[in-house]
Amino acid sequence: MASFFLPIDSSGRSTPTQPQFAPGPMTRASRQVSVDLGRELKKKRLQERRKAAEARREKRIAEQTEKLRLKHLKVDVIRDLKLHNSPVFAPIPASPTARNKSATSDYTSSNMFSSPEKCSPPNNRFKKDLDSNLFSLSPAVTPERSTERVLRRRSSIDKKVEAGYERAVAIKTLRSIKASEKSQKVRRICEMVGAAKKVQQFMRRCSAVKNALGELDLDLVRELFGGKKLEGGFMSVAMKMREAKILESAKSVVGELEKIQEGGEGDAMSARSFLSALLMGLYPEDTLEEDGNRSTALVRYLTKKLHNLAVNAPNPPTPSSLIAMSSTFAAFKFAFKEWQKKDKGEILEELRRSCKETWRVYLSEDEALKRVSEIVEQSLTKTPPNPSVKLAHEHGKGGAKRHLIRLRKAFNNMLNDKEEGRKEMSAQKAAVVIELDVELIRTGIDEQCGVGVGVETETETETETEVEAPTPPPSPSASAKDARNFMSNPKLVHRVLLHPMTKLSEITVDDSMVIKTPHFNDEEEEVAGDDLEANIQKQMERAFWDIVTTAISKNDFSAFNSAVEDLKNSIKKLVPSRDDLHKTVDEFTPAADSAPAARSNLLKLGSLMSKLESPVRSSTSIEWIENITSATITPALLVKSLTFLMKKVSVCEVDLLNAKLAQIAPFIKAQGSEYERGRFEEAFGSFDVGCENALAMQAWSGVETVDLKTKAGLIKATVENLVFSNAKMDLPEVYLMDMDFIMRVRRLATVTGVGNAIAIHCCSAAKVGVGCLTGTELQVDKERLVLALTAERIEESDVVECALRLSKGLAGGDVDEGGLKGRVLETLKGTDAVAKLIAKRTQSFFLNVAERERKGVEESGIPVTLRSGLMDGGREKGGVENVEVDEIEEWSLKEAVRFGLGLFGEELGGEAVKLRAVVENAWEVFGEVYLEKL
Repeated sequence: MASFFLPIDSSGRSTPTQPQFAPGPMTRASRQVSVDLGRELKKKRLQERRKAAEARREKRIAEQTEKLRLKHLKVDVIRDLKLHNSPVFAPIPASPTARNKSATSDYTSSNMFSSPEKCSPPNNRFKKDLDSNLFSLSPAVTPERSTERVLRRRSSIDKKVEAGYERAVAIKTLRSIKASEKSQKVRRICEMVGAAKKVQQFMRRCSAVKNALGELDLDLVRELFGGKKLEGGFMSVAMKMREAKILESAKSVVGELEKIQEGGEGDAMSARSFLSALLMGLYPEDTLEEDGNRSTALVRYLTKKLHNLAVNAPNPPTPSSLIAMSSTFAAFKFAFKEWQKKDKGEILEELRRSCKETWRVYLSEDEALKRVSEIVEQSLTKTPPNPSVKLAHEHGKGGAKRHLIRLRKAFNNMLNDKEEGRKEMSAQKAAVVIELDVELIRTGIDEQCGVGVGVETETETETETEVEAPTPPPSPSASAKDARNFMSNPKLVHRVLLHPMTKLSEITVDDSMVIKTPHFNDEEEEVAGDDLEANIQKQMERAFWDIVTTAISKNDFSAFNSAVEDLKNSIKKLVPSRDDLHKTVDEFTPAADSAPAARSNLLKLGSLMSKLESPVRSSTSIEWIENITSATITPALLVKSLTFLMKKVSVCEVDLLNAKLAQIAPFIKAQGSEYERGRFEEAFGSFDVGCENALAMQAWSGVETVDLKTKAGLIKATVENLVFSNAKMDLPEVYLMDMDFIMRVRRLATVTGVGNAIAIHCCSAAKVGVGCLTGTELQVDKERLVLALTAERIEESDVVECALRLSKGLAGGDVDEGGLKGRVLETLKGTDAVAKLIAKRTQSFFLNVAERERKGVEESGIPVTLRSGLMDGGREKGGVENVEVDEIEEWSLKEAVRFGLGLFGEELGGEAVKLRAVVENAWEVFGEVYLEKL
């Protein structure tokens, strides 16, 4: 541990020093680090020496070049002397004798130059005449001869300079060759020393591993993966792989193999991954598919090789076998990880996109709640003007928070690091914080709560109509008219009563799943073949859009403009109270007469839609705007864009209805019981006289084993005498709204009893445990069996074939087909003992789930501000669920597996929880006023 202190100098001031570290044990990793640092220092020093030698050579060459330059300078001076040369002596008049001699000399010289045999050699100098006066008459002869000598001397100097330069270049080249050879020699020596050290370290590790593996029991691995002493197939080996002794042995093998790897670097492989690798070597056809991928083929090859090395390894292992196993093991680890990460990138991108959208919803709802709190604090009554606004945003924030928790776990599992998962979540949150428009959210809350309404001036109205692309308001709050419309639908009211209070934000108007956000590049959905009406409608739509595309190609935009008008009318219906917005939409989207004008209109409408939609939905609209802005305009592109916007409008309409329902759902939850009691009295008579028209209820209450005066008695009678009863009787009137659900549960109970009994027979024929059914290896075979049992017309041959396929998959080979076929037929006829036992277990499972006591139930799930004026004469106590809803769903799934109903565990768990809600609602609505008086 580092200790840091400040000593005191002579002046009394503290001086910082370097931290001192206490010596510690030298580990293998630290030794490796020190060796690497030594190598780096040696390499650095060698490079510095080379640079210094190169600098010295450059300096010497520069000096020699300077000397040669000075010599050339002298030659240039001599050249200048030749160019500016002038006679030294003045001309002297010649005497007659001299003139005669000169004439004779001229004649002689002319004859000399005219006759070649009398010419002097070109290299000999001219001899002086006998008369000395002649020299003075030709003064230019001496400078010309001296210039020639200078030129010859300069040529000689040039040759010497060139030879010197060539010699310097040759010396430099020779020295560089010698330096290169010397550096290569030093490098080879360093490599030999490093290799020798590596060999020495590896031999030391091999020696240590050899001693450690001397006591390792490799017979367990041979027995498991040799395939000699095992009965059954892939599933048998997979089940045996979970035994503790096998895991311990595999852990020891992996630990020792990790030690002898070069450097010991990289992530360690778990024992289960090692066993999975050997298992894939035995059964590659059950684990790896032939998809043509190179990484898959490499994993197949390395798993087989690793399997053979593990099976054939001597005991104790030799160094050569250890080397082969370690190299194969290192290659397999890399290939195995790459094979696992084939789809990791796409999954991470999808998680990031979902995380960003969820953060946007969560932060938006949080800002909305903050604004609601400010409005409440500023009001005199300390109550929100519109309580449903707060409830809706609380539900939205709660749902986003739970989804963020699930995303955090998904990131941790994908990245195998909690810190990396936290960084991913923080990065997406930071991106949303930058893009979030807080002012728009606060303005929307003000409008929903009625704050500042009616303060608009004439100037503001004129300015708003002049804006090219108007900004629409947030989704309007639900009105009293909307509440009356929803309350006039008895089935919707009943569904709200059955829905948990904490999940009211997830409820939809048509009881379907939330519509997936459409994308521009989504392919057209295919309609089921048996739905004739839907197929006809789809074909008519295709024909219509083909006609529109053809008309646009002929520069006819009439049909296109008509469809755009329909789109604008649909957009106006989303904000029916904004007349100014309707007028502006008509003004900035006139009828198009060309392709650019048509695209401009679509872009304006798409921009408006992106502002009308929720933040989660608007991302695809923004993406479409970016794509179509830079794309080439074609008739097909315009038609496809128009259909995309129409889909977005229809989705927005459904979202708007669902949002209003989520706002009104708490009020429906509060008044729904009184509403259902009133409708029941209108149909079957007053509760005071015992509802004389409810004949089925009177007959049901007259059964000896039925006690409807307590909640526990109602639960038991519903499960035993209604759902799991073969007696013919009319459905009691208190369950008339749940008729379809109860019939579905009865069919599911019958199918699950038969299906689980057949699955148990398949496991018995394959000689494996029932726990094998919970895996995903045989998901296709299980789904085939379920489809065969749930078909409209059950064929015995199809069920038998699916059972045989499932049993062979569990066994990994052949099974007793005759015995299994007989048991399956007995199960279908209802004479099999296992099927009867499963039916009893299914009944006990439903009874267990329905009778489970709730935890943390509040006295009232409705806020105090909503009870005044609405709860008068209504129920005083409510059974409102909290977070326990998610826990009971998980618990019911575990209970299904515990009762041996794993094949249909998810279906049974969900239906059991719904049956529990149905019985509780029946007691809540009719318990005190009707059932206790029977």
